[in-house]
Amino acid sequence: METYQHRTVCLTGTSGTNRSGDSNMSWEVSVDETKLSPDEMLIHQKHRTAVKLGLDMYIDPKTGASVMTRLVHTRRGDCCGNECRHCPYGHKNVQGHKTKKFNTAFYV
Repeated sequence: METYQHRTVCLTGTSGTNRSGDSNMSWEVSVDETKLSPDEMLIHQKHRTAVKLGLDMYIDPKTGASVMTRLVHTRRGDCCGNECRHCPYGHKNVQGHKTKKFNTAFYV
């Protein structure tokens, strides 16, 4: 069992619906899992599961912090400039020196 956005979801069954109305997971094809560390792979798996369930947030497995999924950013419609982990807009509005690198799945 995994906890996502303050509710428990059984990962072996179907629970929850995709509230985004978008089941398109086309971003997945650009992910090169061979370039991800074991910790990054775990983050990627948690994010992918949350997106498939249509959730806005998931819990970072290492820090316990709530992390926004790409669904939140897509609904927002543009980069907020805060160097978000799952920004689908390439951090285009980040001012100054960008401190994070894209690992094919998310920014680290």
